[in-house]
Amino acid sequence: MDAKTFFREALEAAHEIKDSERQLEHYRDMIGGASMRFSPVAMTKSNRSKVEDIAVNMAAIEADIMDGMHIYTERIKAARAVIAQLQSYRQRQVLTLRYLCGHSWKTITDEMGYTEPKSVYRMHGWALISAQKILDGGLITTREQ
Repeated sequence: MDAKTFFREALEAAHEIKDSERQLEHYRDMIGGASMRFSPVAMTKSNRSKVEDIAVNMAAIEADIMDGMHIYTERIKAARAVIAQLQSYRQRQVLTLRYLCGHSWKTITDEMGYTEPKSVYRMHGWALISAQKILDGGLITTREQ
């Protein structure tokens, strides 16, 4: 896997979790309204009330979200380990801001004190090359920070 894909997976996992959390919140709102609309005797084919069915489905969604969070945290942990091994502070900074914080190129340019995004793009490219060397060498170790 190339370095850019490696870091993008961590960022995409964060977006997937946020989407799942919004979906879960939607279902929580639905069950709140459903519990007021359905009588306790309204049963489904599984001999559970409709409210119980919704609660069971919500529990399954929550379990999926927790699985996603586990994957996300593992990807973030791996990305942080690679970034920590970069020798250049600026390379660590650009990858952290882009992939761990999810900042836009404009925000990164401003935060790093550059006037042109072209400088940030160049730094990003060099950082990915350095990270790729770490990934290819399997040299992912924890570094004192």
